[in-house]
Formats: sequence, structure tokens, C-alpha cells
Amino acid sequence: MTGGPTVVLRVDDVGRGDSATDALLGLLREAGVAASVQVVPGWLTPRTAARLRWWCDRLDGRVEVGQHGWQHANHAPAGERQYEFGPARGRAEQLADVRAGRDRLRELLPGQPVDVFTPPHDRLDRDTLEVLAAEGFRIVSGGTRTFDGCPSAGPAERFVCEIDAGERVDGVRRLRAPAAVVSEVRGRAGVVGVVLHAAEARDPTALAALVDALARLREEGARFTTMSRARGVR
Repeated sequence: MTGGPTVVLRVDDVGRGDSATDALLGLLREAGVAASVQVVPGWLTPRTAARLRWWCDRLDGRVEVGQHGWQHANHAPAGERQYEFGPARGRAEQLADVRAGRDRLRELLPGQPVDVFTPPHDRLDRDTLEVLAAEGFRIVSGGTRTFDGCPSAGPAERFVCEIDAGERVDGVRRLRAPAAVVSEVRGRAGVVGVVLHAAEARDPTALAALVDALARLREEGARFTTMSRARGVR
């Protein structure tokens, strides 16, 4: 069948080299599903970076690496929704963190193009967007509320992941039922963004069921790609 949605699976909070991330990337490789992997530069070590390079090689061009902030820190004032990049920080501070993260990715993942920036906690402000544009990022990704209050124009493409594959239950993030996630994807047309946090992938049975359910959408005409390819950047 043809005519299904184009699905971009964004995997956040990568960089610790943990078994959950390994399991997820292994399942994606087996299923032939492309993914946009958002790496926290401050979490990378030479060992975990080598592991990520190993996975990138085995995913045969189906993986895209993005910069997920700097250290995934929270700089929001007490009582506010968390953010690493936001109004309590000046442009110079934000620029320093963006550059520190980018430099670390270049050092530990040499030769890996990084066109995408995803702010931790899916929050940013106008200064963030201007810094990212000046630093040459071509896509900024977020959630449904990320760009609230920000100007609509700008040199960088915006990619919104409207579907969350996880949910918070009793204060703990976990994967949603695969049927619920797939139903949301089916209900959309064009390019569809789905976000999955690496820490939610700790239950191997639930993770395998979700990846399998997503992969079977190809039988209905869906295809999987990266943000850069969906937006024609590369």
C-alpha cells in the first residue's frame, strides 16, 4: 500500500551508553526503522561515544545524530516548568552552552553531521532560536508547546514531535501501549514526529512490542526517515 504517513522517530536523552539505549538501537536495526537520535553532549565519554559510533555504523545511514542541549541541566526558577535553555538565562550563557555541546560532539563523534538541535525539556526562547541560527543549526525540534511565544519566522526549520510514546504514571515515565501510539500515527497525514525517551525503554518486552507495532505500519504505506531527510536538509 502507499500513501501512509512519513514517520520520524526522535529518541531523546541518549549519551550514557546504557543497556536500554543499546536494546532500543538494536531493535531499530533489526526492524529497519530510521531514527533521529538526540545526544546529550555532556553525558558522552570516550567509551559511550565509541559505542554510539558503533551503532551508527550498523544502522547503515538510518540514524541521524542531533544535539540535545549541553548537560540536560535545569536552570528554571523554582516552581517553573524545567528548561536548560530559557528566559532565566542570557544569550551569552546560552551561546556558551550550545557551543560547548557542539564542540564535544565534534570531538567525540567526528565526521557525524549534526544539523538538528533539540532543547532538553522541549523548552527554549527567542534568544535560543537566534543563537541556534547564528551557529548554523538547520532544524530545531521540540514538542507541541516548545515554540509558544517565539517568532514564527527564522532561518532554521522547526520540527514538532506531536506524539509522545511515553507517559508519566505516579511520577514515573514509561512507554504507552503500542496500540495507542500507532492509532495516533494512523490518524495523521504527512510528516509525523514521534518522541521516545531512552529511559522509557527499560522494559524490553514493552519496547519490542512498540518497535514492532511501529514497524508494521509500513504494511499500511508508512515510511520512516530522519528529520534532515524529511525536511530536505540532507
